[in-house]
Amino acid sequence: RNKKGTHTWKLTAQLAPVSAPQVESCLLQLLEDQQWTTVSRGQFEPLSRVVRFRMSDWNAQRDRSFRVRLRYRNSADQVMNHDYSGIVRAEPAENKEPIVVGLISCMKNFTGQLAWNSSSIWFPHQEVAEGVASHQPDLLCFAGDQIYEGDISRAEGGPPDKMLLDYHTKFLRWYRSFGELTRNTPCITIPDDHDVYHGNIWGAGGKRGRKEPGTTAQDSGGYKLAPRQVNAIHMTQTSHLPDPLIDGPVGEGYSVYSTRVEYAGISIAVLSDRQFKSAPRPSVPEGKVVNGWFTSPDFDPVDADLPGLHLLGDAQEKFLDRWALDWGYGAQWKFLLSQTPFS
Repeated sequence: RNKKGTHTWKLTAQLAPVSAPQVESCLLQLLEDQQWTTVSRGQFEPLSRVVRFRMSDWNAQRDRSFRVRLRYRNSADQVMNHDYSGIVRAEPAENKEPIVVGLISCMKNFTGQLAWNSSSIWFPHQEVAEGVASHQPDLLCFAGDQIYEGDISRAEGGPPDKMLLDYHTKFLRWYRSFGELTRNTPCITIPDDHDVYHGNIWGAGGKRGRKEPGTTAQDSGGYKLAPRQVNAIHMTQTSHLPDPLIDGPVGEGYSVYSTRVEYAGISIAVLSDRQFKSAPRPSVPEGKVVNGWFTSPDFDPVDADLPGLHLLGDAQEKFLDRWALDWGYGAQWKFLLSQTPFS
């Protein structure tokens, strides 16, 4: 919802890891008077394998049937139509009680020795998806770790094209688990550390993490993956969100997605709470931090609260200051969505 009371609808169509020359076109169509009408033509993004659509002045007062039509040239040089359809639901009335929000995170597929079932395989999370669906949520929030980089198959660190193919293989598992939820329910999705191939991450304002003497690339702060890889991952998970409300890219070229979602009388701040966080290892070397844990028995973690270190970063803190006081969209409630609890 915009301040003028109008709406914008954004949709990200995630394709399988196809090659750009095989994509003839990708269309967004709406069902009007029993006829499919093309309302937008999307541009294929080769690294993220997504096609993005945006509809301004959207009528959110009734359910609308949509489909994405991909015209794809196969190995036999034939152009075939492939359709994916769903419903854009009407925005719930502001006085609807209750507004139901489904919150999901940390979708591990393989648990090793933790026996959920006889084979320790949780995928495809059918009971979780059906359980969430049974509550008929008005909105879905996926708060990170849609993938785990070493899940079922090992993490491919490089080269970049091979790494992204590995990511897409694992991200499509998430779609297979929750696609029937996201097909017909509006959805907020934000990446966390494992989505960008970290066990933990301190983004340090968009620094590129590099191995340094006595520490790992992860503990040195920043992203282990290059900007083009992280940005492709951000594209898959956040490009359907409202436009970012902080300036980006940051640091060495990493995209941002911090924003606000105004929906059904709720104002939601969406944060990237790890992207600007200072890394503890170089910030307090006397604590001898390994993977976020202080290993020095003589160090009190209270002494890690030092001037000049960041938790959310200046830009996000200014954004939160504005959001906290701004009720101009007609919201009656506010909540904040982040990857991790923090204080």
